[in-house]
Amino acid sequence: MTLYAKVIEVPPKTPPEDPVVDDIEIEEDTITEIDVQIPYGHRGVTGLSIWYGLKQVYPLPEGSWIQGDDIFIRHRMVMRIPKPPDRLVLKAYNNSVLYSHKFYVYIHAEWWENVRPELYALQRLAEMIQRLSEALGLD
Repeated sequence: MTLYAKVIEVPPKTPPEDPVVDDIEIEEDTITEIDVQIPYGHRGVTGLSIWYGLKQVYPLPEGSWIQGDDIFIRHRMVMRIPKPPDRLVLKAYNNSVLYSHKFYVYIHAEWWENVRPELYALQRLAEMIQRLSEALGLD
């Protein structure tokens, strides 16, 4: 398992309509957990969302934001990345007029064969049967 860590700092007066945007490159093909630390002081005036391509993956529904103050959020999941390496995009806003704020984001990633070895083995078996079928002209 690989742990990717990213700190995203958001200056004051950064509206949700024009958020700070940053990314994390993921080498593996499966994300198994997303953790977010929101330090003391945010007081709900900030927000963070995480995207894969054009789709918001956390939080849901699309258009919502992770908000809070002095909180650690853990979200376990299984999200496949079709063609690794690829990137997750972080978007963050800050409605504070005086202070910048930071989010600490942690992404846990793993190769699919280690996450669900039984499904990986079945997938490989299906691929072998398909190749054998094609070689024998049975397709």
